[in-house]
Amino acid sequence: MIFPLRLSVMVILTQGIYKPCYDNYNDRNMFSRILTALERKRIEAYIKADGEKDVNIRQLALWCRRFLPQIKKDIELLERLMKTYEKAKKR
Repeated sequence: MIFPLRLSVMVILTQGIYKPCYDNYNDRNMFSRILTALERKRIEAYIKADGEKDVNIRQLALWCRRFLPQIKKDIELLERLMKTYEKAKKR
């Protein structure tokens, strides 16, 4: 018997709001972005200017340090999934 996989994911927004999201595997939903548009814009501006570390950039860096290892593991797992899926599709 296969039990539904229930994941609890915290989506962290620039404003510091934590939004709990619950996703069942059969809902066919997956986050398509890691960063919000505002976070992306702030990061790109900071990189271009190589400017001061304001509160927003410091917060993003903190979250990056905290969550980047898990994000990398998830990406590796997704890449392995697609590799296996493509291999099985060719048979």
